[in-house]
Amino acid sequence: MLKIIAMLSMLIDHVGVIFFPNEMTYSIVGRLAFPLFCWGIAEGFIRTSHFYKYLTRLIVIAIISQIPYNYLFNNIYLNVCFTLALGLLAIKIYSCQLHYSLKTLIIIVLLLIADGFHFEYGIYGVLSVLFLHIFKSRIYLLFLCQTLNTIFSIYLYSYQSIQIISIFALFLIIGLKKFDFKINPIINYSFYPLHITILYYLLIFNTN
Repeated sequence: MLKIIAMLSMLIDHVGVIFFPNEMTYSIVGRLAFPLFCWGIAEGFIRTSHFYKYLTRLIVIAIISQIPYNYLFNNIYLNVCFTLALGLLAIKIYSCQLHYSLKTLIIIVLLLIADGFHFEYGIYGVLSVLFLHIFKSRIYLLFLCQTLNTIFSIYLYSYQSIQIISIFALFLIIGLKKFDFKINPIINYSFYPLHITILYYLLIFNTN
């Protein structure tokens, strides 16, 4: 359920960005997508029995998506799948049997990589994945940390103030996670590169 909502929300957001840039409604709906995908990554970490295969699939999707992503949005960022993969790696580090100070140091390095190499959503994105793992059973702390993370990102990355709407995705996660169901792996992993590629060709067709 939540993954379907995440996909539809992302699709609506991207349609708005490309074809209706002055219409705020698309962007408002789209703010729900990223936290839902972050939740999917945090859940995937718990459920997978093959962490490195899971991580590899994310990286492969990120690589496949990068060229159409850059052409469609005309930017220099690394697409969101790279961010989700880095968030997954941050969860792995957090869960490892390492000294607390060493885990903290490695996670800080991952955050600096996300920021320095222009990962989409940057530090905010990696922390979102990590918070949804760490505070999954401590709702008040999750809301607090993610709210602060969102406010921080608005100032750090000059996001529009409507980014704060992404906090409402947490209500969807709390209310609908028990209704979650598996999505066909082909649909699950092909959605991101496929919809970006289709939108790119629709954009070309629309401008010709």
